[in-house]
Amino acid sequence: MRSRWLACAWLSLAMMTGAPDAGADVLLEARQLVLAGDREGARALLEEQLRKTPDNPDVHLTYAFVRGALGERAEVRSEYVNLLRSDPDNPVYAVTMLSVSPPSQFVTRMFARLLEKNPEFAPGWEEWGRYHLVNWNPAEAVPPLERAIALAPGRTRSLLYLGLAHRTMGDFMPEFRYLSQAFQADSLDAQIRAEWAFTILDRGDPELALRVVNPLLDGAVDDDYPFVIAAAAYAQLGETDRCEARKREAEERNPNLLRDILHRGIQFRNVAQGREAERMFRLALDLDPNFEPAAVQLGVLLMNRGWFPQARETFERLVRTPAGSTDAVAWKHLGACAAEMGDQEDALASFDTALAIDPGLVGARAERARALTRLDRFEEAADEWERVIDRDPRGWIATEARRSIGYLRKGEAPPPIERRNEVNENPATAR
Repeated sequence: MRSRWLACAWLSLAMMTGAPDAGADVLLEARQLVLAGDREGARALLEEQLRKTPDNPDVHLTYAFVRGALGERAEVRSEYVNLLRSDPDNPVYAVTMLSVSPPSQFVTRMFARLLEKNPEFAPGWEEWGRYHLVNWNPAEAVPPLERAIALAPGRTRSLLYLGLAHRTMGDFMPEFRYLSQAFQADSLDAQIRAEWAFTILDRGDPELALRVVNPLLDGAVDDDYPFVIAAAAYAQLGETDRCEARKREAEERNPNLLRDILHRGIQFRNVAQGREAERMFRLALDLDPNFEPAAVQLGVLLMNRGWFPQARETFERLVRTPAGSTDAVAWKHLGACAAEMGDQEDALASFDTALAIDPGLVGARAERARALTRLDRFEEAADEWERVIDRDPRGWIATEARRSIGYLRKGEAPPPIERRNEVNENPATAR
């Protein structure tokens, strides 16, 4: 995808500087060229630097990243495999090769071998932590990153990665501490500045977030992330025109912006990283409050946590628009929230709307039957369950329907049962 941020490449871009060294200025210049979209220029600069400092791991890692951004990931990996064959004990070649390798048991074994042979090699520990982080294992990323910081406190990348790992796990105080330290150590690093701004924004200070991110809002910057942060900050401040302007700049860099943010949130949700998923869905809604898929996903996430008042408010905003909503699943979820909060009549009204939009939405019929049962309208509930069976005779909901009908026809409420999660039954809005 075009957005390097949403593809985790902002995370990879952070390899561009480590502890201060003789190549730090070159790495900074290379980073600026990449941000401006001049990857070929960055490549040439780094190749020259490699000739001057062939043992600098950060130059090698940066060079491998730039080659990957140019679509040469397989080629550069092959080159470092060959270099490693010629010098099997070279930790710089090993860590660079691993940095551009897809996740596998081989990579895991290679990291273990590298760090066993070179326990004091901070870039190796840092890259091992980053490997876990980009492969959705933030808890596994923390120990190697802490080890890297202990070995080389000046490596701002380790601080950055550690802050992002804690962010993904929902640990605000460590996230704030490590990203703050990284920013204080290297405020010129674009990713550190952007991630620090996002942390500040997420904690409710859009004005400060804007002050932090504004230096990145240069027309030469080729990435959408800084513009997304600025647009969201302006949205939270109620400055609609400025929000739209920054959003347009982000969309110029990534035409699929909202869908990419939504997809990123769903990825986080699918690996049970709910706090990060919520951040992504709310970010999409900051940019477009009427973006229905993000609102549905956010509401579902809140429902699954048992936060029904907040979920109900989310669905209310979605469906109570002047134009109205034709999203039957959203109406069904609104009714489910109302039912959980004891407002059965309101729930029935929402289920009726959902079924008027989509008579085949079996989940809405099942929820309607349950609401009728709670109101002691047993015959109506039994009739609704019969319709569920007619629509989906072999589905798992039909099992509950048949069980319930036997009690309801006798004028009894069926005993409660543990129900599976139904909220993602519509692939159009919940994929």
